[in-house]
Parts: sequence; structure tokens; C-alpha cells
Amino acid sequence: MSASNQDKIVALTDVQIPRLRQEINSLRRQLRNVSDTFFANEDSFNVVADIALALQACETVLDLDKAIGVQLVSDSADHAHFYILSEDRESSDTEYMSSISTLSEELQTRLSKLNKTVCEPCREDTYKQLLQIDLDSAGSIALVPVAHEKIRGVLVIGAIDPDYYTRAVGTLYLDFLGASLGISANRVLLNNSNR
Repeated sequence: MSASNQDKIVALTDVQIPRLRQEINSLRRQLRNVSDTFFANEDSFNVVADIALALQACETVLDLDKAIGVQLVSDSADHAHFYILSEDRESSDTEYMSSISTLSEELQTRLSKLNKTVCEPCREDTYKQLLQIDLDSAGSIALVPVAHEKIRGVLVIGAIDPDYYTRAVGTLYLDFLGASLGISANRVLLNNSNR
């Protein structure tokens, strides 16, 4: 092999090896991102599963109220409230469940028409109306439709961080939470006279 050909081979490896190292590093970063996403999703699923199990364990209206306002909040949010659109009875003895009729007409109309989960920033006055909490600045909310058999309502989940619930937030777990609440609320509110 001539010296010229040998120089070309060395020059080719000098170019290829750094490029291959860059590709390997890029693949490692992508794999790390996938792993991070997997573990974050697993953590989120565990939180939602714990809340769903707490909802399933509810026997009374007060159990359900506590699961919404205490279990859900301690595990995943800053505040939560369930507005019931279809319940005939008053829920005056509950702290975290109310009839939709307790809201302004504007909010009643909006929540009544909700057919999919919505995540968005929220002004202080709206946050206070929905969650009975005063904020110094805007927060964010997730509005989760709840429907099962005769129960219709909206679960409002609030965060004091205005960027926590945004339009970019995936709603798979929130939708599952709404479905779990619907099944439990239907069973407890409509089939349980124990208030």
C-alpha cells in the first residue's frame, strides 16, 4: 500500500471516529430521555392508581368527600373540588363536593358543556369561585368531566403554579381519574343513604 493510500485511510478514520462518537452520545441522550420519561410516567401512574383505589374503597359520602379533597390533594394537586351536575340531593355536609348550582351562571354553563378534559391557566377570581381558595396571582386548573350511569359532574383540580396545568399537559391519567370518580360517585351518591 502506498503512503498516499495509507494517509487517506488514516484521514478517513480521523473523520469517522469523532462522527460515530457524536452519534453514540446522541443515542445515549435519547435513551436517557426515554428512561426519564418512563420513570416519570410510572410515578404518575402510581399516584393515579393510589387515588383510584382510595375512590374505590369509599363507602359513604363523607369517605368520597375525603378522597377528593384529601387523598387527591395530598397525592397530586394543590386543591380539588367535584361539582355534581346530576345529583338531586344537596351535598351541604361535604367540603369538596357541591352542586353545580352553587356556581355563577357563566361557570355553570361552561362546566355543563364540558365534554373533554381541559387544562389551562386560571385567573385568581375564577380559581376562588371553583376551589374556594384565594390566590395572590394566577394559578392553573384541570377540568375533568365525570360521567357514569346517572352521575354527571366535573372534577376541578387546581395548582397554584400557573404552568402546572397547561394545554400541553397530556390528559390520559386525568381522564382515568375522572372515570374512576364517576364509578365511585355513582355507587356512593346514588346507592348509599349514609350521609
